[in-house]
Formats: sequence, structure tokens, C-alpha cells
Amino acid sequence: MTPPRLYAHCGDHLPEGSRPYALNPSEQAREQTQSDPLRRDSYRLSRLLWRTGARAFCRATSLPEVTENQLPANGTPCVPGQRFHSSLSHCRGLQIVAFHNGPIGVDSEPLARRVPWKQLAGRWFTTVEQQWLQDGANPDTRFLLLWTLKEAWIKATHRGIASNLQALTLEMAAAGPVLRLDQPGSGWRAITGECNGIRVSVIARDSALPQWFDVPTPGSDDCRLRDCEWREWALCD
Repeated sequence: MTPPRLYAHCGDHLPEGSRPYALNPSEQAREQTQSDPLRRDSYRLSRLLWRTGARAFCRATSLPEVTENQLPANGTPCVPGQRFHSSLSHCRGLQIVAFHNGPIGVDSEPLARRVPWKQLAGRWFTTVEQQWLQDGANPDTRFLLLWTLKEAWIKATHRGIASNLQALTLEMAAAGPVLRLDQPGSGWRAITGECNGIRVSVIARDSALPQWFDVPTPGSDDCRLRDCEWREWALCD
């Protein structure tokens, strides 16, 4: 079983070594529409990180590499004939791209982030989920955990966030909390971990535990394997 591969860049600003790397013309045009320097850096970071990950994943799995000049300027990059799946996530302090032979979704949130969880949970979460948040010593942390799992599932199934936050729900079983997917099928795995104070959730089909690679300079081939501790969540039948 081929594990998903996560390629991550820690930081919000584009390293100097990445700046000369040329995007294709449509991406360059999109980049120029970003008036805010930080948003412009974030856009270029995500495009270059995807290139690094795609090259490394294709080489590791003996797949043909994609042609960079075919990458669209918007959304998760994808080209005709591509034989792998990918998913993007970025938050303050981290850009991450996940690659897998099958469907995959990734999402991330800083653990230090404080959100109006009562208001958001009251609107988007089930009664059971709201109770689970309140029963914990740190409901903010539980909220971000469940939120990233929901987002990862939405991305894995190629849906928008609107009206789909209950596509994945948390339920209570005798052994503790379990997850229910609205497209159960077979082979799905839901996995969470932490890195540099950031919660990361991955949902993929027919997968082993993910491998994490740090990418100091997106666009380059410098990928450094990192040891991570992952938790797999039980899924309802």
C-alpha cells in the first residue's frame, strides 16, 4: 500500500531561493492580480510547493511527471492525464500539499487560533458534536480538530464547504468518539497529527499512514522526511 505523501513549507514568506522560479503565463497573470504582498507570496508558494511534491511523488511511484506549462492558474492544480490525486491547504505558518494514488483531502489550522466555537458549532455541528466540544477541557482545540476533519473529507470528495459540513459527523460509541462518512464505501482512513503547533487532518482512500516531507525551498527538489506521530480515527460501518 503506497502511503500518501505530504509536502510542507513552514512559514508565510517566499524564500529568496524560490523567487526566480518561473510560473507559467496563466499563473503569472493570476499572481499579478494579488495586490497584497503576503497573498502574492502565498499564491506562489502553493504553486511551487505543488510542483516539488508532484515531481517527488511521480518519481517515487514511477508515474510520468506532469507538464508545468499546463497547470491552471486557479484551484488545486490538475492537468489532463494526471494519474494521481492532490489536495492543498494553507494556514498561518504552513503551506501543505498532499499527494496520493487515490482520493485524498488535507486541512490544517494553528492550534493557537481562537475562534467563536460556540457560535460556529451551533450553526454547523450536530447536537452530539456540540456536546463533545463542551465535555472537553479545551473546546477550542476540539473544535479545530473536528473542523479540519470535516474540511479534509469535503476536499477528498471534491465538494464545496457550503451545506457539506455535516458530510462527516462525530458520534459517540462505547469505546469513544467515532466518525461517520456520508460516502462510506471501503478503504477510507481518517488521520490527524500535529506539527509546529498546527493541527493537520488527512482523509484518504486505500492508504497507509502519511509520510511528511519538509520543503525548505518550494520549487526545488529538496524534500526532507520528518518523523510524525499520527492518530487514526475509527469510522462507523
